Amino acid sequence: MSVRLSISPPAGWTAVVPGATLASKTFREPVAPGASVSATFKIASPAGTAAGVLSGKVEWKASVTGRTQSETTTARVRNVLPVKINEVRFGTSGNATNQFIELYNASDNAVDLSNWVLVHTQSQWTPVRLATVAAGTKLARGAY
Repeated sequence: MSVRLSISPPAGWTAVVPGATLASKTFREPVAPGASVSATFKIASPAGTAAGVLSGKVEWKASVTGRTQSETTTARVRNVLPVKINEVRFGTSGNATNQFIELYNASDNAVDLSNWVLVHTQSQWTPVRLATVAAGTKLARGAY
């Protein structure tokens, strides 16, 4: 009885077994009761931010009935920008306008922050644009 393991990535993502061009691995030799098989998949996200559901599936033929059986599992995945909010100050008791948000670039490359917008959205309220990063602003790799 053969076993097939496969991965289905979200739209825009890719999945392959390293050294192959397929997103599946088939084990043609019988798998003994209580034994296990495994495969490694290389999952690549798109260049931009994205999210979705990654599905893993195992298929086999039942030895008694000869019917194909399967099990599926899913996991939510996301690709985020390497820029993280590192520190925030909403003001001090002495000066309510002494506020800032510090960003950190965790990537190996500079990130263009041009036209990024800081928006405040209170529950049940209309979003309010607080600031826009100036065009041409870049955050160097590993910089704050």
